[in-house]
Amino acid sequence: LVPALDEGALSAACLRFIGGCENVAGEMLEQDFELLRDAGNLGSIMKFNDDEGYLKMLRCHYEDWTNGGMDDCPYDIKLLLPGVRVILALTEKYHALIANPPYMGRGHMTSVLSNYLDKNYPNAKSDLFSTFMDMMLDRTIDNGKTAFITMESWMFLSSFEKFRKNIIDNYHIASLGHFGWHIIGIAFGTAMTVIDKCKSNGRKGVYSYLTIDDIDREKNVPFVYPKKDNGRFAIVEQKNFEKIPGCPIGYWVSENMIKAFDKKSFISDLAISNGQNITGDNKRFIRLFWEVNNINVNKDYWAFCARGGGFRRYYGNVDNVILWTRSAKTFYHKDPIARIIPEELQFKSGITWSYICSGNPSFRKLHETETFEKAGTSIFIKDKDKLSSLLAFLNSIVAKEMFKIIAPTLNYQVRDIFSLPISDKIFSVTVNIRLEDSYSISKQDWDAHETSWDFQR
Repeated sequence: LVPALDEGALSAACLRFIGGCENVAGEMLEQDFELLRDAGNLGSIMKFNDDEGYLKMLRCHYEDWTNGGMDDCPYDIKLLLPGVRVILALTEKYHALIANPPYMGRGHMTSVLSNYLDKNYPNAKSDLFSTFMDMMLDRTIDNGKTAFITMESWMFLSSFEKFRKNIIDNYHIASLGHFGWHIIGIAFGTAMTVIDKCKSNGRKGVYSYLTIDDIDREKNVPFVYPKKDNGRFAIVEQKNFEKIPGCPIGYWVSENMIKAFDKKSFISDLAISNGQNITGDNKRFIRLFWEVNNINVNKDYWAFCARGGGFRRYYGNVDNVILWTRSAKTFYHKDPIARIIPEELQFKSGITWSYICSGNPSFRKLHETETFEKAGTSIFIKDKDKLSSLLAFLNSIVAKEMFKIIAPTLNYQVRDIFSLPISDKIFSVTVNIRLEDSYSISKQDWDAHETSWDFQR
């Protein structure tokens, strides 16, 4: 696409192409050809000069050079024609655009591509498919339509938050078909979205959801669409999404749930988190407690360490120890990979859970005899008298439903827990009494196993 001309010859050819007297337009065309050098990395997401006067001039001169065929074109002009065709095609505005964009996460991008996205698509740079969505919206005329089928990740993940907010604030989601795993033969959730290039202004969009069981697998078509009796069919205003932290596309959320998020009181107001312990070498620094001499299990040698584990509420999964000698802590401070939490948070009671969870999350008390490692993410409560009530709330059905909105993937990060709204009503004597009963039952169950430190025959 870029002719094999030296810099001076390319400049002269670009100037000649647009008539020989428009230096600014000639420079703009030369800039566009410089961008075309990266066409192999960037493809159709390239953003060329979009000045209307320049593009009109470029189109007119292209037609002038090609109207009588290209046989009589000067050699240097003929070399420019393929590139000019691409520039004109990728600066055209369309009434409607439809695509199944390519997927590529940041970790697989070339440096040329990732750097270009940082500069030109800052809100959509998390994945190539969201970049294409952004590009398509840009190349659609005002009041035109775009439609795409993509991964569902843009609807929920924090890395797409700015991208979601831009869509919610500046465009109208006319309809969204949300599909579960394995529909259309793909092993992840997908979203079929139609967006109008205009602000929503109070208009409502139509949202629906299907699982694989809603599909006739022989014909690969839905039995009924949209499915209206599964609790996930909704006709709602998209401004409601901004009332939920992170602006997830929680189209099925009830009005009462939205009101809960709109109270502006969150767990983040009551808890703190400051880093995590990372050993940099778990094979060396972490053991199961029965793998070391039990007289060495204490805060100054092999300290108990929460590392997530299977589904257990309130108490349990207390079976790992981390080397906590002075030399080990010095290593955690100095090693470039390792991390250690501040001293004031070491062996402080809190709430812990599994960072990665394939089912429902479960929350347990972090005791003053324990610290925690990355896999057992933890937070600390500012007022320790509120710890039990918050632990009960996090294990409740209400919190479970909230997690479906703000953390619908396998990962449960501190920011997700901090985003949960909270009511003063949970801080009651009744809640604390019931929590104590649940905690006691959970501890008795855990201690009945030989893998418990407090197991007794």
